[in-house]
Amino acid sequence: MDWANGMNALTRHAGVAALIATVAATVIAAPRSQRVVGPASDSAKYGLGPEMTEYMTFIDAEIAELTHLRDEGDVGAADFRISRDRLDVTREAAIRIARTRSEDRVPDLYVLVDSELTQILPAGAAALRSKKVGDIVGGEFIFHGRIRRQKTFNILERTGNIRRASPYSPD
Repeated sequence: MDWANGMNALTRHAGVAALIATVAATVIAAPRSQRVVGPASDSAKYGLGPEMTEYMTFIDAEIAELTHLRDEGDVGAADFRISRDRLDVTREAAIRIARTRSEDRVPDLYVLVDSELTQILPAGAAALRSKKVGDIVGGEFIFHGRIRRQKTFNILERTGNIRRASPYSPD
């Protein structure tokens, strides 16, 4: 009798184990089969083309690296917050510009606080005082406005002085 009870218990446990394995396989496999793999899923997330989607993936990777550096103690909390805000502002501005233009092209953005503006504009913050969104600044930048987070970031885009790469076409 002990042997028979043991076999019934084993059969019950095997049945439960098989059921758990089936449920686990279904739970694990279902999202994978329904998920679009690669950039197409990110494209749907942002509603952008492949070039901008790849740029958003790059920003995500930068945020992950920055977070890792903070977790390891290599970046202080204040520097982390400003750097994270700069990446978030860059993402927001790039998406807004791409959607406004209805084109899949990554804008050449400069996201700078007032004290950093002298890197690209000799007059610094004074060059932006009377400017409105869309104005040309310094002859080679378009002013896209300011976004405030922990600090206020100025968003500038370099104009078409740098040619966009074109696909190779044999003559």
